[in-house]
Amino acid sequence: GSRRTRSLPSAPHPPASTGMPAMAFRALVALLTAAVAQAACPAGKGHPTPDSASCVACGEGTWSAEGDDRCTRCRPGTWSDVREATAESACTPCPAGTWSAQEGSPTKTSCQACPAGTWGDKAGLSTQAQCASCAAGRWSGERGATAGAVCQACPAGTWSQQVGSSAASHCIRCAPGTWNDQKAGTALTSCKKCRPGTWSSRWAAADADSCTACEAGRYQPAAGQANQSVCIRCGPGKYAASAGLAACAACPSGSWQSGFGSTACTACPAGQWTASAGAIKASACSAGIPKHEDGIPKHEEGTPEHEDAQANAIHIVLKMKSTDPSATIKSDRIDALQAATARNIASACGVGAASVVDLAGRSGSVTITRGAQVDAYALAVTKAPADVRTALAAAPFQDAMAAAMSSAVGVPSAELSVDLVSVAAESFSPQPDGAEGAAPG
Repeated sequence: GSRRTRSLPSAPHPPASTGMPAMAFRALVALLTAAVAQAACPAGKGHPTPDSASCVACGEGTWSAEGDDRCTRCRPGTWSDVREATAESACTPCPAGTWSAQEGSPTKTSCQACPAGTWGDKAGLSTQAQCASCAAGRWSGERGATAGAVCQACPAGTWSQQVGSSAASHCIRCAPGTWNDQKAGTALTSCKKCRPGTWSSRWAAADADSCTACEAGRYQPAAGQANQSVCIRCGPGKYAASAGLAACAACPSGSWQSGFGSTACTACPAGQWTASAGAIKASACSAGIPKHEDGIPKHEEGTPEHEDAQANAIHIVLKMKSTDPSATIKSDRIDALQAATARNIASACGVGAASVVDLAGRSGSVTITRGAQVDAYALAVTKAPADVRTALAAAPFQDAMAAAMSSAVGVPSAELSVDLVSVAAESFSPQPDGAEGAAPG
């Protein structure tokens, strides 16, 4: 049953010795009476108002312990349908994947699901912000998810920098001229550009095979092109023997070409030669075979016909480098850089420039492959390979190469250098032309 409280005498009078006014004394007695009455509520009950003397049962969503003067609401993130609860443990946390900001919730329905694009692996979340978001490059359409595994990767060929994406449509397609072979791309830079010499009109391309090579006889110097119209025909005096080239090659000495879009050059008649590469008409062919500066005759196809020259050949491999990762050899400067490199190698080896040939046997030239690697043969060299190596590592050669590279790349020479890969005595035999052009390493 209910507990009774002892009543104090009504309307008492203050003792004469206190000197307290009667009205103030009665107010003090009233407060003491209320305090005695409130302290009597048991656990699970409380006073409905601060000045109430009655005890009422704590309702759903609240609780009180022994000695409490009122019922306490369940915290946000919890709920309780228990009446007269005597401990906070009666408040049940909202399950993982949900949250509730409501204080004193009497029902589980106050627990709201974490929205699509998010998840919650802990119970008792009190705000939506506590639901973790799917990372950039991922998405989820599921509400109330309890683990990050629900977040799916954007497919290859797409990317997304948005955090907490709720649909696959938030994954942005790579534009034509680009491709991405990795899932979960997080930035536009996830889409790689088709290399020079190629193009692609496809959206959301997922591999480099989507890039179509410009046909032989044409070139394309820029990366990331989206239309076949960017493939330019080679002009007179130049040719592109294979598809997918970033630049046309000049017709070698001893040949010419007057048309557009050529895949090969026309050889001069036997016994005739051209004074330089890139001849544009047959009249450029003249009688006589030119000679190297040291008097060794040149073969009509560019390969020296001197056994001693081949026996004394040194194969030189260099690597052009830059501290600027964006530095790239300009397509219209590749020929000039090849010629300058040949002159600098000839000087270091102590031979005439015409005694330096590329892998295909073109005199006064070198091969620069992708990755800016230089391959050259110096012929009729009297220096030992060790002496050639020393000369190539010395300041005069390095400074000359830095200046030539600076002109071709467009960055200060201080940011450019040449690493010596190998120097070896080796019999020379021409090989097919290598691929030209690349960014310095």
